[in-house]
Amino acid sequence: MKGVSAVIATILMLMITIAMAGVAYMYISGIFTQQTGTVIEIDETATSCTGTTITVFVRDSGTTAFNKNLISVSGTNSAGVALTGGGACTAGTLNANAGAQSCGTTLTGALTGSNSIVVSGPSNTVRGSVYCSG
Repeated sequence: MKGVSAVIATILMLMITIAMAGVAYMYISGIFTQQTGTVIEIDETATSCTGTTITVFVRDSGTTAFNKNLISVSGTNSAGVALTGGGACTAGTLNANAGAQSCGTTLTGALTGSNSIVVSGPSNTVRGSVYCSG
């Protein structure tokens, strides 16, 4: 009977396993890169309330910079009434993994208490809150 020796069979199985692990790594790293390309966050420590105006600050914690006017801002006050203003942020680039930047648009209204903010970007939507004292 002729066949492949045990040593050669072991080497072949080892090479196949390494090749499969390499293909799996390339596939998985590609998926995670796409999912974290543009990820917006509300910077609640920089977002502030002055009088009847909320200035919203956002950050891109992803890996790809994008234009800020792709972000939309809206909100409601503690009574559930929609705040005026908001809409698309002003033009400009939101750099990946940079500090918080002002959205360039403001929310106004009766702001006493906890106000809910919704920020929608190209790949995700986040919610935050800002407390405004009377």
